[in-house]
Amino acid sequence: MSPKRTRSTNALKHGAYSQAVLLPHESRREYKRFVAEVVAEWCPNGPTEEMLVDRLIDLMWRQKRVKRHDDQLLQAHIDSVQTYNHSLPLRAALQAMAPEFALANTVEKVEKLLKKYKIYADFVVHWVPRPADAEKEASWGTAISERLKKLDVSQVVEGPSEVTTFVNPTKIELQEDRMGRLDERILTVTKRLVQVKASKELLGTHKVVPKMLTVQAPRATNSSVTIDHEPDSNGAINPQSTSKEKWWVPGPIDFRTGNKDVLNHLEDKETSGAIFTMAMKTAKK
Repeated sequence: MSPKRTRSTNALKHGAYSQAVLLPHESRREYKRFVAEVVAEWCPNGPTEEMLVDRLIDLMWRQKRVKRHDDQLLQAHIDSVQTYNHSLPLRAALQAMAPEFALANTVEKVEKLLKKYKIYADFVVHWVPRPADAEKEASWGTAISERLKKLDVSQVVEGPSEVTTFVNPTKIELQEDRMGRLDERILTVTKRLVQVKASKELLGTHKVVPKMLTVQAPRATNSSVTIDHEPDSNGAINPQSTSKEKWWVPGPIDFRTGNKDVLNHLEDKETSGAIFTMAMKTAKK
């Protein structure tokens, strides 16, 4: 099996990276309740937040899968050890019969022993059935004896040894590593979701209002147009038009209808020179 195929199979085992929304043993009702709880907690608003919440739900559900898978594996191992402990008396009793079966060199002797130990007969016949070949029937008792001698009758697993049997440091390290990677991805999505919500709140409470510049319209005169900080045709400066904040900017010229005052003003060389001088002073400030 290729490494890629192996990784894919492992993903389906613990479900951490499974593409399916729900695995066969998972409850759809539980999943819907979980989704509702996460949505109620984050209250997504807009497509960006909805996308992040969906991603968060997916990662958190996968984390629950991993935790459930690890718990089931540990429980299965505990059950197997407890079953072994309960079977130890039976194993010891069967092993004690081995010498008697070793002396049974005929089928009749073996059957006599099976009747004697009737409560264990089913186990013995299941492990070592009667040979179909008549020539091998004489060795049936010897075969049963060898099988019973191989039974594991070590001590009951309990106390510190029981903990050592249940806990595998290598498996725990792998499980913690897998859970840690999921924790990092959940934290990344959560931080991003908080940033999006904070940005929306900041932009919503501090709206930038465009600043409008005050524009003063030109005075209607027959001789010329007065420019801010510039004297009129009589050499006097109008204080109302002198302001550091108000500047008059000529409007667009409609060459079809004509704007004779503005055109004449632009054709005046002295006035044009004053406009450029004023612009240079403003740029230096």
